Amino acid sequence: MKKAISVIMLAAFIVFALCSCSGGKSDADAAQKPAEPVQTSELLHVTLEQFSFVEWNDEYGRVLSTCEYCVPALTDDSAAAYPELSEALSALSEENKADMKSAYDESIVLAADNVENMGEYFEKCEISQHITVRRADSAVLSLLYEHESFTGGAHGMYGLTGRNFDAQSGRELKLSDVVADMSMLPSIAGEQLEKYCGDTEFYEDLDLEAYFEEYGEYIGWTLDYNGVTLYFNPYEIAPYAYGVQAVPIPFADYPDLFSDEYADAPDAYAVSLPCFTPFYYDAGGDGTLNRIEISGDTDEYGAYTDVYLSVDGDGITDDTESYSWTPVLMHTAGGDYIYVFGQDLDGTPITLIYDISDGRANKAGETLLALPAIYAGAEADDDEVYRAMHEVPTDPGAMRLDALVSDITADRGWDVFRVTEGGMPEGTNGFYTVTVPTSYKLLSDLEVSVLDENGITSKDSMTLEAGEIVVRVRTDNETYSDLCLSDGETVVRASFERTADGVYFGGAESGEVFSPYFPEYDTEADGLWNPVVIQRQVLFDEGFMCGVVFLGYVDRAANDIEQYRGYYSSLFIESGYAEDFEFLLSVPKERFVCVPDGEELYLVIPRDENAEVRVNEWYIDEENDFTGEPGDVLYESQSGTPFLLKCNKSDIMPDALVTVYDSGGETLEWNPSISLMDGHVVTVSNLKYVYDFTHYNDTEEVSG
Repeated sequence: MKKAISVIMLAAFIVFALCSCSGGKSDADAAQKPAEPVQTSELLHVTLEQFSFVEWNDEYGRVLSTCEYCVPALTDDSAAAYPELSEALSALSEENKADMKSAYDESIVLAADNVENMGEYFEKCEISQHITVRRADSAVLSLLYEHESFTGGAHGMYGLTGRNFDAQSGRELKLSDVVADMSMLPSIAGEQLEKYCGDTEFYEDLDLEAYFEEYGEYIGWTLDYNGVTLYFNPYEIAPYAYGVQAVPIPFADYPDLFSDEYADAPDAYAVSLPCFTPFYYDAGGDGTLNRIEISGDTDEYGAYTDVYLSVDGDGITDDTESYSWTPVLMHTAGGDYIYVFGQDLDGTPITLIYDISDGRANKAGETLLALPAIYAGAEADDDEVYRAMHEVPTDPGAMRLDALVSDITADRGWDVFRVTEGGMPEGTNGFYTVTVPTSYKLLSDLEVSVLDENGITSKDSMTLEAGEIVVRVRTDNETYSDLCLSDGETVVRASFERTADGVYFGGAESGEVFSPYFPEYDTEADGLWNPVVIQRQVLFDEGFMCGVVFLGYVDRAANDIEQYRGYYSSLFIESGYAEDFEFLLSVPKERFVCVPDGEELYLVIPRDENAEVRVNEWYIDEENDFTGEPGDVLYESQSGTPFLLKCNKSDIMPDALVTVYDSGGETLEWNPSISLMDGHVVTVSNLKYVYDFTHYNDTEEVSG
């Protein structure tokens, strides 16, 4: 019965598929305007907006169901050039959202029934839909949808299908719009199945002529740059164990089969590739399609421990860890390359680059760049965990990529890159525009140079006085940072020196010169600071009420985060936690809780954004028989906003009590402390556990 439900849910997805930055930009940006990806007549620029949902059940204390999907859109420049296509994608997205919401609601009902019947053997329901852009030019936009669902049983269900649009008119294409003679398709598909899927044991009674006659309009397909690819999903023409049969039909091999309207490809393009599904491409330029596959092994938490790239079965493995891999084929005049974008487990972006120009996989290099993504958080009155906007690379000559900049504090900055001969990316601006410009208060005087209207250093120099507020808008991450002054017009350049010990402005370490400044948080009103915390996904998935990070041992006297902002920012950056939890650098004084003389610093993250939280002093002495009791209230909040807790002047007895009241009625009481057994955070209290996000080197004692 559960397999039948899974098949029905997947079928619902396929029916859907067949039927139908801002970053506080300053006025100063004009002084040295970065080069945006340029709209050409050949290539489109596409974004994917990702949505994630989690259904938590307090009665059973676990996640019932999850849902993740994304919807496509054109960037502003492409939407202006192709308005009909933009409107078609908007309609598609609304349809997609409604269908996914309906499937998610059904899965919650099913999961509630399953957990009651199965108890400890219950596995949460999961629904996901991902999109890869297979073609995006002035003729065609082709999207490949990958659907997965698990609603119980021996295994989940998955499948691939395509949505293809005429770029000029926005009209959705049928296969018959591209294939000039549909009567030829069954025999040609049979030839290609035998050629590319020869190891598959098809159903004995398979008759492709009859199959195409009955199901031809439901076959998944994409219109690629070099041909059409057909997708036969599990159970369609072969058993589940053989997966999806992806069948390429190149324009060059069957010139009489296709209409000429969509057969011309641009000289250069980028194509997103799905993991674990073969992609066929003429990598050697000899007229023969090569089978390209990207995969990797995962650990118990779903993170990749390596990446494997093979061309015609001859592969190369990189032992590189990442939360996920996003492969992209870069076709250029100088060669063919595969970029595998990821992010290591410390949050650092990484891109592995391979040269496949000679029909083999050769490592070309790697770089600390990432696909741009803007996390938007959940909308009001919605049950999303988070939303994120991703830019899809479609042009290897002009693609916006992110880098981690760390001249003052750790932030994301972007530049427009092109793929050079040899495969490595090269920035076109020579500097990074800070994605979300950061305000700083100067802690000491700073000598700077004034930039003219073209962003060129003038002969004028000036001294910025301590206390002045500046906004960092650009940096080359090597020698200078550009700052906008409080008049919103003047832009100055502050030079720095990067050494093994840190970054120094005028001989002073950056944390002694700059302190992040957040004037909107200078209020006692509760709830104004509520950053996006993507790690809450783990708490929901694993069923923990609260998460913790031990940030290190700190100075007993550092009880005022504003006064010691530079000190704490340096700690967060040097420990690497500013990369994992970017909001650490903006924690306001209202979210900094102090027990006098405490030496241990913790980041506490309640799972429930609507939780009530209290921190009390905790006393252990003879009067309470050393069992402990709460004392004065140090902190109270009506929201589950993350906060910093500085406590424990003794490494033997904790002196703080954290109480979290979940909106579902569940309560957690917990004394943060470090275990003398292994140096890890003590994460259990009143038979409930706190999730520990701390990075440990178990061969050494934990320290800050």
